[in-house]
Amino acid sequence: MHPTEPTRPQPTRPPRRRARVAALLIAAPFAALIALAALIALRPDLALPMAIRAAAMAGIHLTVENATFTPSPPSLRLAGVGIETSDSRLSASVPSCSIVFSPAALLRGERWIAAIEAQSPRVRLTVRASEGSGTGPPPLRLPRAIGHLRVADAGMDIAAPGWSAALTGCTIDAAPDGSDMLLTLAAEAAVHTDAATGLASRSNASLTARCTFHPDGRARAIMTAAPLSIATPHVGASGTLSVGASMDGTRLDVDSLELRLDDATLPIAEANATITPGPLTLSLRGGVDLATSDATLAGLELHVGDWLEAAGSAQADRSGLRHAALQALVPDVALALAVLAPLLPAEIANWSASGALSLSLVAEPPTPDAAPDAAPELHAQVEVPKLAVHSARHGTRLDISGTVDATAPLTAPSANATALSGMLRLRGSHASPALGVSDLDARVTLSGTANAPVADRIEVKFPARALTIAGTRLALGDITATAGLRLDAGTLHATTLHIEKLRIAETRLGTADGDLRIPLADPTASRIRLTLRAAPLATLAAILDESKLLPVRLPTPSGHADIALLADPAPGGTRLRANADITDAGFATDDGMILTSGIHALFTAEVAASPKRPFTLTANVDHGELLWSTVYLNLGDMPLAADVSGTAPDERTLADLRAHLRFAGLCTADVARAHLALADDKTAYAGRIDIRADDLSGLFRTFVLEPLGAIRPELAGSAIDGQLQLGADITGDTTSTDAAGRIALRDMTIAAPAWDVVIEDAQLDLPFAYAFGRTPPTPKPPTTDAWGRLRVARLHLPTGNATAMDVGIALQPNRLVLRDAAVMPLFGGRLTLDGLRVNDPLGKAFAATCRARVEDLNLAALPTGIPLEGLISGSLGHVSINTQELAASGSLSGSFFGGRLDLGGVSVRRPLSTGRVIGVDRLHIPGIDLARMSEALGIGRITGRLDWMTDGLRVAYGQPVAFTMTMRSVPTRGVSQRVSLKAVDSISVIGTGQGLAGVGVGAFASAFKDFGYAVIGIGCELDDDILSVRGLHRDGNMEYLIKKPLLFGINVINRNPDNRISFSDMMERIRRVTAKRPENADTGKEAP
Repeated sequence: MHPTEPTRPQPTRPPRRRARVAALLIAAPFAALIALAALIALRPDLALPMAIRAAAMAGIHLTVENATFTPSPPSLRLAGVGIETSDSRLSASVPSCSIVFSPAALLRGERWIAAIEAQSPRVRLTVRASEGSGTGPPPLRLPRAIGHLRVADAGMDIAAPGWSAALTGCTIDAAPDGSDMLLTLAAEAAVHTDAATGLASRSNASLTARCTFHPDGRARAIMTAAPLSIATPHVGASGTLSVGASMDGTRLDVDSLELRLDDATLPIAEANATITPGPLTLSLRGGVDLATSDATLAGLELHVGDWLEAAGSAQADRSGLRHAALQALVPDVALALAVLAPLLPAEIANWSASGALSLSLVAEPPTPDAAPDAAPELHAQVEVPKLAVHSARHGTRLDISGTVDATAPLTAPSANATALSGMLRLRGSHASPALGVSDLDARVTLSGTANAPVADRIEVKFPARALTIAGTRLALGDITATAGLRLDAGTLHATTLHIEKLRIAETRLGTADGDLRIPLADPTASRIRLTLRAAPLATLAAILDESKLLPVRLPTPSGHADIALLADPAPGGTRLRANADITDAGFATDDGMILTSGIHALFTAEVAASPKRPFTLTANVDHGELLWSTVYLNLGDMPLAADVSGTAPDERTLADLRAHLRFAGLCTADVARAHLALADDKTAYAGRIDIRADDLSGLFRTFVLEPLGAIRPELAGSAIDGQLQLGADITGDTTSTDAAGRIALRDMTIAAPAWDVVIEDAQLDLPFAYAFGRTPPTPKPPTTDAWGRLRVARLHLPTGNATAMDVGIALQPNRLVLRDAAVMPLFGGRLTLDGLRVNDPLGKAFAATCRARVEDLNLAALPTGIPLEGLISGSLGHVSINTQELAASGSLSGSFFGGRLDLGGVSVRRPLSTGRVIGVDRLHIPGIDLARMSEALGIGRITGRLDWMTDGLRVAYGQPVAFTMTMRSVPTRGVSQRVSLKAVDSISVIGTGQGLAGVGVGAFASAFKDFGYAVIGIGCELDDDILSVRGLHRDGNMEYLIKKPLLFGINVINRNPDNRISFSDMMERIRRVTAKRPENADTGKEAP
């Protein structure tokens, strides 16, 4: 087939026209030589001029340098013969030629030219593209007059538009074979096409041919090209070619054609790659009717290596192709992929496959009822019985089966004009660290065109628990997904994938709908819409729990959620968005601490798939009820809202975090410049947080007063008001955290009537630095800018009132320091704390030290209900306190009902717990005026002096739990020692549990107002709530609480030395004797 120019097709010369031209070119030089030989034999002197003139009249320029005729045997030898047509299409040169004649054979009508020999002839032929068609060549015959023809070292050049051919070293030998003529040929052939054809190529071959010419014009030839070399931009090969053909005046038949290429290479410029398909063999047979141009091709067989087999046939006529069919089989796809791997994208080349493919190609002309301009069509069908593909890199295994049909116009096939149809089924699995799928079953219905294929329907099924995410198997039920798929028109690497009308149905969650638009060349420009409506929250929670995606078990919620997933292209990458609209939600924790109902919440998350992956999160809860322990929130009146933004440059890092949180207008929190880094062993974070509460009264009412008021009646009437501002820079990880910033309280008021505490107009401005979870270095003394201030306009405590407090305060790494002395009211006096320093005030290593001083504590101001008398002052010295103990090194002194008070060894065990134990090692009061004290206590009148010594006093939960106490009267000059009968009765009740009783007592009391006593001695010891009371004066076997004088008086005898009672019983005895009585209850008289 002649090549054509790429921009303007050239008329194709019909086969009959080409054969006629070839016959004339072969016969013309020899006919001219025969005629010239005859003329020279008859008239040698006239022969050459006549021959030259005759040739000129025929349009041929003939030149002969020398002609010699020899009579015996008759022969003609020519030298320097040149022939050229007037149109320069044909030129020939014969350096040497000899012709031997046989006149006798001429008379007999036999081959009268015995032999012709030509040496090194050269022929040049130029074929013009404008040549028209003829009626076909005459039968191809060699002149019967020639007996033997031999041509040695001949050459021929043919030049045509876009291609050229050359024969060199050509040897032709023709001799009679009976009535036939047998011709043999050997030559070196070369064919070239130039770039104008779009396919520059060069082919070379060593030709041998054997032709038999019959007298009736029939001819048969066998030609072999071995070795054969082909070099084109798309093919490089060497091999052999053999052709067997026959021809008569009307028909040319190719009885056999065998082509074998052993080492073919196929450079693919578009892919910048070369493939080596393996040995290629092609065989065919066919023929063409030279008069009608009807052509047939049968027995086409093609074998390429071990991976491609094909067979086909074709028929054509003058109008074009009538029918063509090709059946191809790829018996082993794995071998085919190995050969074609250089052409495939690396992502596909990494896949392995096994199985077979079959291909059917059929080309047919338009049907009779087709449009007048309809073109012939090529129909293709690919059948996949079972193709197994596997990617170890992606963990994907698929079994593919089905058929794909394609139809394209034969005259100008293109991907855009190739229509597709078919059905494919895919079954398999996928396992990667991110996503796993088992037992996948998909059916795909195809249509569209080759460069824009469409899957009208894709149906994908997964059985229950077939999906895994990050190695966790999802507890989903059976899933069925359906969708349509199409590709925008374009090249294979610049198409857009559309997944339309996507519907995913899960047995428990319901149905999700959506669509996707994915540019294959740039998936980051994808558009995705996926919506799941009215998904039961209980089902979502069950799936999360059963899948073990969360570290804790979720409570079973009620309600529904509408969930939407969106993806849109954005500068730098895809922007992903997820929306969740939760309605009528409620749940209860297993411990009952949290109860919710009727919750409505909106959540939105957005992330861009750019290198830094910026994201935003918003949450709004604006309806429903929440009960957290005793805290009740109506979220319709007190909504919650949060806005969060940042970047996620990798899976374990969050950077540039910002957040704004709002709670019911009561408080806000802002986070800025935050960073979070996740690691296997710990999580690191840093950032800035600012908290603002402009209504502390609302927070106190919501989280303290209302939830606790019913069970803590002491909170009744309590209130806190003011504003709070807290700003801090935070850095740390899961082991420790450092915070540095400033806290401010403005216009703060605290009222607690049950505790008789009122703080008014408190102002705090405190810079701080603190380390949580670690022990920081010992801080240096605060600098000027590290000091804050605490101001209180008015302070009311149960111990008294203070008009104002103004102290400098600093909180450096884990140490709180007061620069100024703190002075607080203390029952008519004051308590001064100087040099207060608290280490780790918020941690387990809490420890505080200061110097404490008490001034003028008035015992009468103590809320005891008893008119005590006395003042206490002194320095407690160095006071230290930690979580286990408070200890004071100093002591207090003062007066108590005229006695001298000495108090020391103050301590507190577990001072920060409700089970604290207060201790006083020494409470000594010598010289108490009993008259003043007894009058204050209301126990009756006693005069004299008393030494009251208490050691080892311990108090817990508001009452003594241990002590050792002695009370001894002290004779004092000028002070009488008298005791009234009421006092005797009180002492008897306290000491023995029994008062004075009996008729005799009444008569005795009527005669005496009071009695003298010689000794009062009472000893008490309390241990583990057991109190023992002993008389300290002994006389023989008698133990006296009160011992009378020698003459007149009264004795109070402890007749039960082992008297032991509980402390609560003792307190009851004391309440009995201190209760108010009528003044005449004391009926005793003064003793003489």
